[in-house]
Amino acid sequence: KIIKVALYARVSTEEQKDNFSLAAQLELMRKHASDSKHEVYDEYVDDGYSGTSYERPQFQRLMQDSGQNKFQLILVYRVDRFFRNNKDLLNTVDELQKLGVSIRSITEPFDTSNYLGKFVLSLFGSIAELERNTFMERSKMGKLRRAREGYYSGSSPARFVYKYNKETKKIEIDEKESEAVKLIYELYNKADSSIIKVTRKLRALDYRTKEGNLMREDVVHDVLRDPI
Repeated sequence: KIIKVALYARVSTEEQKDNFSLAAQLELMRKHASDSKHEVYDEYVDDGYSGTSYERPQFQRLMQDSGQNKFQLILVYRVDRFFRNNKDLLNTVDELQKLGVSIRSITEPFDTSNYLGKFVLSLFGSIAELERNTFMERSKMGKLRRAREGYYSGSSPARFVYKYNKETKKIEIDEKESEAVKLIYELYNKADSSIIKVTRKLRALDYRTKEGNLMREDVVHDVLRDPI
């Protein structure tokens, strides 16, 4: 009997920098399915989503299709592509088993169709969770150290008023945008003022957003509510 399989691939934002490519995951899973004489029902790909979250569009679609008996097996490149939280991983595997669906990693020796496989899965799940927690702790320590040294951890600040200096790797005040912020508060404090009226005045004076467009009401709103 030919087994129908679903291929699930995922990368998070930080992993995209480490060449954990979706294309490579999918290529290896397709080969594994072909070598095993499995029929691929569909491919589910979450690009830029954390393995600790249920709120992944393709993961949600995968779970919905699992409940409709569209395949019997889910292939992943590694168990941490499926989940990086061991408790959520095991709960999801139990839910899939009740639906008659197993999960298999093509690079790790476990198969959830048997009890030994579930035990090995829990070990790999614990390792994946440990790796993530270690990465997050190191990342947090690195950002704190850079912040104490006056550096900005990022490529460009999204906040209005600031700009990123690539040479010094620090943020600086944008004088033109600073003028706009002062004017926003000055205008908004006037009697019978409103965000709409302030925005119209700024547009008339050709003040623009960080993207270079004429000033918008949401930008004015964010400036007024931003404690920084």
